[in-house]
Amino acid sequence: DVIARITEGGTVWFSAPIVAGWMVIRVENETREEYEFKFQRVPSGLTGKQFLAQPPSSGPGVPWGGLSSVPPRGAVMTTIDFEPGEYVVGTWPPIRHPTSQAITVAASRR
Repeated sequence: DVIARITEGGTVWFSAPIVAGWMVIRVENETREEYEFKFQRVPSGLTGKQFLAQPPSSGPGVPWGGLSSVPPRGAVMTTIDFEPGEYVVGTWPPIRHPTSQAITVAASRR
């Protein structure tokens, strides 16, 4: 359904928007480093940007799936069942990392 490219520094680029329901994601690591690839659902009452702006010691989001390891220059597939809402996707152990990004999952495919 979607290709997620991990580029230098651990930034993620998606080939298409993430939408609610089961999504098959091919994660391609274009770097020479091993990275994680994980989603956390943003707690209610916060936007993704607000969540990312909080200090690392703040409470976590809700883990929503991903991969513990995407090898250098490798590709791995994952399937995740998304609900509509705000998520953060990141490639570093602290989800509140400068390369993490907030995304909004739409209710359905258009």
